[in-house]
Amino acid sequence: MSAEQRLLATVSSSSRVNMETDLQTWIVKTDAAFNEISHLAKAGVVVLDPSGGILFSAWKMFSGVRDVLHAEVQAIHFALELALSRYLPKVAIHSDSLQAVNMLTRGKGSFLDRRCFTFRYYGYG
Repeated sequence: MSAEQRLLATVSSSSRVNMETDLQTWIVKTDAAFNEISHLAKAGVVVLDPSGGILFSAWKMFSGVRDVLHAEVQAIHFALELALSRYLPKVAIHSDSLQAVNMLTRGKGSFLDRRCFTFRYYGYG
């Protein structure tokens, strides 16, 4: 099993992590923008250290994106790739796409088991 497969196999579906008491959790915030005409999307990621300071930010453009959900899932995947590349030990992924979070944590065939990652939904309104 590759390192990425091991990392993805330990993604958590828990949505309740107390960031004040868990000083080992890195916060990774994601968002995506999608253009229906060009089918291009851009993903943005901001990584915060356990004390809340910004470690780094990154963005990536994707082509051939089908819809907003696809763009949001690409943004989360990009965030996971960054976390893996930086060897972050424990990460809370924050997304504003409830549908993407639900799909990744409760989807058919999901192999998420609550150890290394948590997903949180942050909606607007």
